[in-house]
Parts: sequence; structure tokens; C-alpha cells
Amino acid sequence: MLKRILYTFLLVSAVAFGSQAQSRKSSSSKPGNMLNLGVGVGFRGGLSGVPVMASYEIGVAPSFVLAPFVGFGTYRVRHGDYWVGNTYFEGHYHRRFYVPLGVRGQYYFDDLLGLNDKFDVYGGGALGLTIWGGSDLDHDYDNDYYDDGGISWLYLNAMIGARYHFNNKLSAYVDLSTGISTIGLSFKM
Repeated sequence: MLKRILYTFLLVSAVAFGSQAQSRKSSSSKPGNMLNLGVGVGFRGGLSGVPVMASYEIGVAPSFVLAPFVGFGTYRVRHGDYWVGNTYFEGHYHRRFYVPLGVRGQYYFDDLLGLNDKFDVYGGGALGLTIWGGSDLDHDYDNDYYDDGGISWLYLNAMIGARYHFNNKLSAYVDLSTGISTIGLSFKM
């Protein structure tokens, strides 16, 4: 019985793979010239907020793109209650923002996996930096705020993703990342 199930599974897989291979992408359909706009979740230490991300893919090889990217996110930080001598200070919130920017490198596995024209699967990494800022208490316990910010946090992450093409111009994508994971739309330019 187990052999019959195994043979049936192998037969169905071979038929499915064969029909998928017939509808593979043509070699002229290489990735690139794609504008990606999405909303994300995540970033350093699981900070809250919903960042927005944008990137533009430039094809540099038949299955490889470089994509300059920029994002914007904001989150709220709560400092706990504390005592200084006999004086009690209630916790407070303040808002911070961050702007990651850099370049992504993505390899498309479509040809290796024999995917049809409707799907893309890719993996890669990103390298950049993060501009950040906001306001914070000045830590001398008089509850005065000051503005601070700067450029820091080497933005370095790895990602895997998939894209579904509705037509030649519009697609939906999902990126799972060690930085900001995003879901969004892609527009072929």
C-alpha cells in the first residue's frame, strides 16, 4: 500500500513538474525595472510601528537585481516610573523615527525552480545605514525634552521573498527579512 502511494505521488509530481516546465519564463523575461512599495513590520529589537518601504529593482544579470531602497518608520518608547531621592517621576512616552536606506541584492530562483510567469521567488541581502531621530528627556529629571538623532545602525539583513504577478504591470510581494519584513505591490516600469 505504501509503495502505491509513493508511486502515485511520484507520478503526479512528474506530471505537475513537466507541465510547469512547459510554461517556464522565457529567457528574455529577466527581473528588473520594478518599483516596490510596501508596509512592514519589525526592525531593531522588535520596535513597534508600521514602516513604509520603497525600492527600485535594476536588472544587472539575467537572474540578479540591485535595488536601491528607502524607508520610514516611527515608534513610541516608554520610560518607566522612577524615584530620585524623595521625588517620584511618572513614566513617559516619546516618539522616535528611523529612515533605513541602502541597496538590496536579490537573486531570482525562478529558472532553477522552473516557475511559470505568474510567480517569482528570490533571496538576497541588504546593506545600508539608518538615519534616526526624535525627542527624549534630558535625564536631569526636570522633564525637559531635547531633540536628538544621527546616523547609525549599520543596516544589514537577509531576506527571502515571493511575488505574484496579476498582469505584466502589477504584482503583489512578500519579503521575510531579518530587518523589516514587508508586504506590498510592485509596478513594472
